[in-house]
Amino acid sequence: MFKPTIKQVREVLAKKKYKFFDGKKPFDLNIIGIRSASTIMDFYNETMMVVYRDELGELKADYFHFTTKPGLYYLKNPLHPNGCAVLCEGQHLGTMKKRKHRGQYYALCQDKAMPYHRDNDRDENLEFTGKIYNGKIGLNIHRESVGKIDINVGRNSAGCGGVQANWDYFMFLVDQGIKYWRNQFTYTLINEKDFYKIR
Repeated sequence: MFKPTIKQVREVLAKKKYKFFDGKKPFDLNIIGIRSASTIMDFYNETMMVVYRDELGELKADYFHFTTKPGLYYLKNPLHPNGCAVLCEGQHLGTMKKRKHRGQYYALCQDKAMPYHRDNDRDENLEFTGKIYNGKIGLNIHRESVGKIDINVGRNSAGCGGVQANWDYFMFLVDQGIKYWRNQFTYTLINEKDFYKIR
């Protein structure tokens, strides 16, 4: 898992002219997905980084094994005739809200339209080219399958962000964000390659 420092991630966000949330109250969460530069698919080899101040005012970062990409199953067998959805990189302001994922359990779910690609060649390679769509299609941040830790993404993600482990702790952070702020979150998706330019 790629684990940049808080300083590094702030530099990347500043360079892209993205917001870094650091309000006067604690738990002003910066939820940041970092897409791997690797072309290897179907593994939780990416990072979700959550940066915030705790109740003592200390700036902290937590890291989660993550996927920003769909599993191979849905890449080859997309749910939509136009292909498997893949969220575009960018800062998606105020787009996420805590509610039930597929009516089953609480997760961080898409609440507003976001831009995304569709990969429709049904091979093992993920492409980020072609038409960019925009809509509210359920590109959520959810946990992987219950009761085990899968190595492969498989059927756990059809385009959503997937957290491999420590799901309860992530949702604790979300609940603290709601307690001190509100049930509305920004999801920022950047690329590991963005950090090469600041070294």
